[in-house]
Amino acid sequence: MRPESSDADTLTAVPSPVALDGWASRISTGARASVAADTTSRLPPPDSLRSAGRVLMDFTPETLDLAEVRRHVLDVDHVEDVHDLHAWTIASGLPVLTAHVVVRDECLRDGHAAAILDMLQTCVAEHFPVPIKHATFQLEPAAHRELESPC
Repeated sequence: MRPESSDADTLTAVPSPVALDGWASRISTGARASVAADTTSRLPPPDSLRSAGRVLMDFTPETLDLAEVRRHVLDVDHVEDVHDLHAWTIASGLPVLTAHVVVRDECLRDGHAAAILDMLQTCVAEHFPVPIKHATFQLEPAAHRELESPC
């Protein structure tokens, strides 16, 4: 006659839940690591991410010095002041620039404002490491300064 077996003897033949949990954890970790490695291998290089962030944040193009742009614009004949000068890169990679340019009052009366505008466009398109082919200049007479409110 065989002795009766206890429940403890029966359970030793089946792997313990702790042992199964350890294996499950290892398999799960390996699967997650594999997915992460696959996903990160498809990400663009860090420089591309940084560049995309600069575009999304409307940062000034890295190699464009706005103080230098301001100096060049102020060197254009008949320009007295520059304010609200902004430059950024739009999603297509095109650098753009806007500025309010104060010119002598007579420039708007005697008709040579168009020549000043041409000089400004040429200046920003040719003198800087980042050629700005899309610039918007608002020409203002010097008398208009008193109407401008500081931001």
